Amino acid sequence: MTGLLAIFLPLAAATATAAAPPAQQQQESATAGTSGFQSAGQVLRKCRDESSFSKSYCFAYIAAVADSARAYQAWLGTNGMCLPNRTSQGTLVDVFDAYLVANPSLTHSQAASVIVTALQERFPCRTAANESGAAGQGPSRQ
Repeated sequence: MTGLLAIFLPLAAATATAAAPPAQQQQESATAGTSGFQSAGQVLRKCRDESSFSKSYCFAYIAAVADSARAYQAWLGTNGMCLPNRTSQGTLVDVFDAYLVANPSLTHSQAASVIVTALQERFPCRTAANESGAAGQGPSRQ
């Protein structure tokens, strides 16, 4: 999975950061401490902020990470997470928020890595090992 993250982290971070005003990008990059990437805590603060800009940024960032992870999974032929059809962006944000509440020590980690891990834990793919007769694809039932 480390190779997958190395491939899509720059793409997802660039996608979400491109929407922020330049002054805000510089301020946030200086405080991220993660070589220009957003920390999980920074993204979570945007998700919890009531401003339309912050909410839009949160939803776009998390959706971009999830979409990128799914695209690279398909490209590499791996099954790290299997989101159910029609999973809303609100659900993705809720999963990320709940994961950070349960793992507060990760707030300084790169947001994209934390988002992928949260989604993998919440929406693992079925495998023969965890569900008899499954072909290793599709969402698990939770």
